[in-house]
Amino acid sequence: MNNFQRKLKRRQQRYKNKTSRIQAIDRRINKSQSFSRTRRDEILSRKRNLNFNNVCKEPTICNKNEIKNYVRQIIDGCQNEQQFAIGLLKEFTYGPNPYFSDLIFHHVPELLNEILSNKEIAQVIKIDALWMVANFSCSASLLITKEMIKTGIIPTLLNLLSCNKNDHEIIEITLLALGNLLQDCNDSKNEFLTNGSLGFLLNLYTIDYPAKIYQDITWVLTTLCQGALCNKLETYSTLIEAFTQLLKEKDRHLLRIACSGLAGLGDHKELFSYFCTTNTFEHLANLLQSNGQLSNKDYKTKQITLFTISQLIKNCSKNSTITHIFEKYEIIQTLSDQIKNSNRPSLIVPDIILVLKRATQGGSKTIQDILSSRILTRIFQLLQQQQEAIQQQNLKFKSKTLSNIKHMQHELSWMLFRLSSHCDQNQFSSLIEQGAFQIISQLLKEIHDLSILKPTLKTINHFLISEIFPILDFLDETNSLKIIEALTHHQNNKITHLSTDIIDNFFICHSLVYEKEIEKENTLIEQQQRQQFHSLF
Repeated sequence: MNNFQRKLKRRQQRYKNKTSRIQAIDRRINKSQSFSRTRRDEILSRKRNLNFNNVCKEPTICNKNEIKNYVRQIIDGCQNEQQFAIGLLKEFTYGPNPYFSDLIFHHVPELLNEILSNKEIAQVIKIDALWMVANFSCSASLLITKEMIKTGIIPTLLNLLSCNKNDHEIIEITLLALGNLLQDCNDSKNEFLTNGSLGFLLNLYTIDYPAKIYQDITWVLTTLCQGALCNKLETYSTLIEAFTQLLKEKDRHLLRIACSGLAGLGDHKELFSYFCTTNTFEHLANLLQSNGQLSNKDYKTKQITLFTISQLIKNCSKNSTITHIFEKYEIIQTLSDQIKNSNRPSLIVPDIILVLKRATQGGSKTIQDILSSRILTRIFQLLQQQQEAIQQQNLKFKSKTLSNIKHMQHELSWMLFRLSSHCDQNQFSSLIEQGAFQIISQLLKEIHDLSILKPTLKTINHFLISEIFPILDFLDETNSLKIIEALTHHQNNKITHLSTDIIDNFFICHSLVYEKEIEKENTLIEQQQRQQFHSLF
């Protein structure tokens, strides 16, 4: 065998190995995908209290006549027959294709309501009926949820909560069914709030229950905060007050659920006055006070707290109100201390930037407080440290750090845009002193990320329109002007227009600087001529 034949054999062997590696990669991908599907089905089965081995199977009986027979057994049979029949009917409410339409055709929702409202029915049968109601309300169809509401199931579930206060299992399943019914359905929310049921649900906090039940009650309350508001806004003041009181609790999970409920209500401008009267901002500011060595759960609580503050001030119509809130509770100084004293500030900095971005709506006074606290300097330094750490970290942590930096850059670009929109001349100089130009030069490098590039270009344009002349030297020295010139041929029309406007304003500012220099020279010449004239006489 000559050398050519040996090389040819080696190449053929490499090609074979390459195909085997590709096949192995495909097998691993398929295996991981099947594992994720299995895991997802397992989580779904646990939520619905089902046997995991039967989740991917069709119900054993598919005939509509059999459903009718089981309904008759529940109505006319003895307790054992009722328990057996409802157990089999329960199988029709899970699986890849639940038979909800067939069950509704045979009036099963009305039957479930009768079972749950009858005090003589055994608890075992009621538990299966409750799981069927929970499975009905978990369906993706809003029509199925409305069919359940028409039967009067909400008052029945509330009656179960009042009559079975010592049975924790029934309470947990009832709260699950109630929360699923209230979620994304305005009809159920209106019925719940108009009947005075909110006060009854809040009274459950006064009973000695395990922490899990308190968390379920709070979750049910948060479902009322999603979507459109009902007609009676006064009921939401009670709800906001309840969430505000829960912010004093030590249970982190309960705190996070309460914050998410407040954040959901923060989307509605009509409710902002209620947040101010219930001292919600005071309790949220207190949650941010802890510093030092914190666990991941503590940081998650701070993240949702910061997000809640940003949601509440997002729709505030009065700038003076935001200024008053931030001054009264010293929120900006607290945020600055968080970055300075936390052991892992990078976990909360994106949310801090989001709060500061929306705080700029407060006008000149709030912007001055932000600049005076020098919080921007700390954020800029932290971003530089994160970028330097990428080169030193292992690949295991590199993607996580990169995603965190992207998030910080996105929020930071919009915050600089908001600041430059409302700054005066003195505040612009303070912004430059704290390192705004260095951050802008870094953000300009993200050419492919339009969510970062657009606000950055708008910020540069604001500097030029406001005649902040130091930006001219910055654009020349850092080659940023060349990047902007290249962006004039960008595929996105908005980027093209922004880049063109920046270049036009750049030369306009240059001509203004030139005119001012000529004026200075002329004034100096005039002063010298006057001095010479006075010296002669």
